[in-house]
Amino acid sequence: MAEGTLIVRVTTSRAQIPIDGATVTLTRPAPGGGTELVAVRFTDESGKTPPITLAAPDASESRAPEPGQPFALVDVEVWHPDYAGVLVENVQVFPGQKTLQDVDLIPLEEFPPSFSGTEVFDLPQQNL
Repeated sequence: MAEGTLIVRVTTSRAQIPIDGATVTLTRPAPGGGTELVAVRFTDESGKTPPITLAAPDASESRAPEPGQPFALVDVEVWHPDYAGVLVENVQVFPGQKTLQDVDLIPLEEFPPSFSGTEVFDLPQQNL
């Protein structure tokens, strides 16, 4: 098993203003079903989490002719009390690579008072 690295960058105003103190939660499907907590990190003044090292399949698995998944999948949920939450599903982390996942949050004041949801993005897997 190899390792890859994930950094989450959280911003607002179309990626112009970094958000300090956002909670970033990484989860993945558990082997027996359900969800497994991988990591919880907080963004710094640059809006970034520290690098998060994740287990990923060996790069050699992507070179074999049989179908396989040469990357690890994680879900990234971002929360801050002043912004609408965001869930990015199926973020791909490749072995030996640094993945940067951008998340742009929208201030709650821009939503109607009845809004209480989390915006969900499901990333399609790459056809490798």
